Amino acid sequence: SWVHGTTNEKIIGEWIYEFLKKNSNHAISKQPIGDGKFNIIAQNNNNIDTLVTGHMDTVQPNTGWTKNPVCPVIVENKLYGLGTTDMKSGLAIMLSLAINPKLKEGIMFLFYCDEEYDFLGMKKFIEEYKNKIKPKLIISLDGEGLQIGNSCRGLIEMKVSAEGKAGHAANPKSGINAITE
Repeated sequence: SWVHGTTNEKIIGEWIYEFLKKNSNHAISKQPIGDGKFNIIAQNNNNIDTLVTGHMDTVQPNTGWTKNPVCPVIVENKLYGLGTTDMKSGLAIMLSLAINPKLKEGIMFLFYCDEEYDFLGMKKFIEEYKNKIKPKLIISLDGEGLQIGNSCRGLIEMKVSAEGKAGHAANPKSGINAITE
């Protein structure tokens, strides 16, 4: 479910959508992102106290794998495969929770796309839901180390353009410093 050419999270998204429709009593919807991609939102009522999130995409497989990254395999009680910890195990937990008949009211599940690339899924979700829900608790299952964190680091993307004129360090006046000028 990495994003490249004909590969992306559409197929896993369709599978999750159909699984939730068949196995849960939640209101299930697709939130279109563009290029046929979508977030999946499942909620058991409109008064959302808890938001549980997880992304459907992975990074592209790189070199250095000792096993086929797209054919998961268990070796010595360990699962090897692309996305097993980031983020397919978290998605499995979300699905297990979402179909639990004893789940409390007020929970929304967000399965979002494009986390590993441009955050288009989360950006679209925030754009649409920023004034619609006010959860008291947000749980991201995109964690590591089997630890509970009390906060989450964020990401700020900035595009900066600086202009100057190249010069030589021995003769600083030969250039224009892009930072101080």
